[in-house]
Amino acid sequence: MTKIQNKPINRATIKERSFFRKWYLFYLRVLYQRTADNLFFLIQKIVESFNRKKKVFKSEERF
Repeated sequence: MTKIQNKPINRATIKERSFFRKWYLFYLRVLYQRTADNLFFLIQKIVESFNRKKKVFKSEERF
């Protein structure tokens, strides 16, 4: 068994943790924004494709 060492936390460690936490939160925000943008783009392309097919079907019905 290993003992858990309770080390005092100094200011440098707190700043380092704070920096990494801010960086991680920023990374997640950018990642989610990109995911949302990509999802919106994908849905937009599907709708455009559906509308194109719909126009083709309507033009075929005329003949």
